[in-house]
Amino acid sequence: MRHLTFSIFLLLLLWGGAWAEVLPDPVQVDTDKKDGRHSLILRNRHPVPVTFRFEFTNLDNCRLEGSQLTFVVPARGFSRGPVVLRKDHRSPWKWNYKSFFHYGDWTRTSTEGTYALPFNRGKAYKLSQGFHGTLSHHGTEAYALDFNLPVGTPVTAARDGLVVNVEERYSEGRWDISLKEKANTVVLAHPDGTLSRYVHLQQNSVVVDPGDWVQSGQLLGRSGNTGYTTGPHLHFDVYSPGPDLKIRTLDFRLDVEGRPVLPVEGRIYQN
Repeated sequence: MRHLTFSIFLLLLLWGGAWAEVLPDPVQVDTDKKDGRHSLILRNRHPVPVTFRFEFTNLDNCRLEGSQLTFVVPARGFSRGPVVLRKDHRSPWKWNYKSFFHYGDWTRTSTEGTYALPFNRGKAYKLSQGFHGTLSHHGTEAYALDFNLPVGTPVTAARDGLVVNVEERYSEGRWDISLKEKANTVVLAHPDGTLSRYVHLQQNSVVVDPGDWVQSGQLLGRSGNTGYTTGPHLHFDVYSPGPDLKIRTLDFRLDVEGRPVLPVEGRIYQN
């Protein structure tokens, strides 16, 4: 008689603490069962790639075929995951795992194309902090931009994408590390496997919901002064999940008057 048990735990790993609204689990895990061989199939129902990682917590009388545990599931597609093999067919076997996911493609270590300025056309704002900024843009958050947007300024999508996270409940903002995870934020996932992040938004100003598909230039919410901040501004960055599913910002270029432009701290950019 064969015995098999397995368990699934899906954890969304994102910078920024607890999120008020998130999409449901994007990946369905199916098992193709053959005698002594169980193959996991990952199916992604969303229009953006998802990185999915397994952590096997128990392999009783069985082993994994190969060592790969992190997989990219393409947009509205599927990927073959781990294969569990039974060792001794005369004895019972069981296996358990935890699983973790992050929107985006962990193999994406650079960007392609440009990203629009995240504010309305006809408007111009100063870039107060650029890549490798002296104040806070370091390490995995080195490729980030701070635009001096006054409170209430419309914030727009830099690319077409899927809204995957929304946080808008916070009201406080000051230079206090205890507020780092209390910034109102919108996160978009893009078809190329990158994500863009719009941070420090005004409380209750977000006009999109998780699951919405937005177009470049579409209104997301309004700039504010929430979270770990020295004053009103919009923090904008582009990132992908790393192999550990932690965020790593990516070097990117802005679309300024139809040209790819390297952002330079201190300059004023007009949309």
